[in-house]
Parts: sequence; structure tokens; C-alpha cells
Amino acid sequence: MSKPILHYIYDPLCGWCYAAEPLIQAVQALERFALVLHGGGLMRGQRFAPAMRQHIVASDRRIGQLTGQLFGEAYLKGLIQDPETVMDSLPPITAIRAVEALAGDGLAMQVAIQHAHYVDGRSVSELDTLVELAVGLDVEAEAFRRVFAQQSESVMGHIDDTRRMLDANGGGGFPTLLLETEGGLRRLEVSNYYGQPQRWTEFLHTLLPR
Repeated sequence: MSKPILHYIYDPLCGWCYAAEPLIQAVQALERFALVLHGGGLMRGQRFAPAMRQHIVASDRRIGQLTGQLFGEAYLKGLIQDPETVMDSLPPITAIRAVEALAGDGLAMQVAIQHAHYVDGRSVSELDTLVELAVGLDVEAEAFRRVFAQQSESVMGHIDDTRRMLDANGGGGFPTLLLETEGGLRRLEVSNYYGQPQRWTEFLHTLLPR
């Protein structure tokens, strides 16, 4: 029998997707689900006003308290406070798709991107940063650059497909997890399990065929 599919609708620059990181890694570690990533395109080249930057920092601190996820000083006092910082989800989503196209681990690339952003305070909208992260996952640099350019041509179509999937299943933003079985799609309330990976894993077991 084929594995049930978990569709993970995410954005690499979404703090709550970073909150969900240990839960998504638990899905992968279980090896009982086929995990499919769908990038949402939350940020489109924005710069943030001071009030919005402070709102983001407050939200991130709440995420850290709730989940234990680390937000580094280079992010909290550097990247997010810099008025010249540009947030653009398209390059990191393209990078994740490029790694997958090269038979690599898309989730590992997403995790590397999130840690570079939220812990190290690096600009993950820059290609050189993404190349370095891909190389850290044993992806050859020139192959990555080539496939990144190819994926750049289709990333907007991918995001449009993601948005349609999200809208068709109740919206709700990022992260969203949809379980696909022979009976159709079922939305999983991942937010009920933030900071509780063991409880989440126990819940995942209840979803598996008997």
C-alpha cells in the first residue's frame, strides 16, 4: 500500500513555519508519510517600517517561548532591524525546489534556510547565500546554480498552485498541513502541537493505516 501524503504548505520567511520545523522533521523521521512541500510566497521584496519590524520581533519572541526555537542576536538585533533588509520568499522557495530537482532533500534545505535567517541573521534572498547552503548539503554549486535558474522560470506557477490548494482547503495561511489519503484531503491542526514534538508524533501514528 502506498504511503499517505502530507502536503506541507509553508513559507521559508514565515516565523510560524519555523515554529513548526521540529514537527515537520518528525514527519520525515517517521518515514511513514510522503512529504510534499508547497511554497507559498509570503514575502515579495518588502522592506519593513519600524513598527512592523517591532511587531515581527515580538511575534518571534513569542514563538521562541512557545517552542524553544532559537532566534539569534544577529537576526533580532541585526537583520530584522536593518531598514535596508529586503524580504523576498521567491529565491529561497526556488532554492528548495532546485535541491529537490537535483534529488536532494528539500526539507533539509528549508531547515538550512530558516536557520541561516532566524539564527545567523543572513539574507536568504541572495543567491550566493543559497548556493553556500546548498553546498553544505552536498549539492554541487554549479549544478545548483543551473537548476536554480531553471526553477526561477516556474516558481510563480508553483506558488499560484500552492495558493489555490490553500484556498480550496480553508485558507488559514502558513503553515498548513493537509493529509491526503484515498478518502481525500484532511487538514491537520499543526498549531495545537507547537513545542510538543512527542505528542505530535503520537498523533501522526493515529493517522496511519491499521
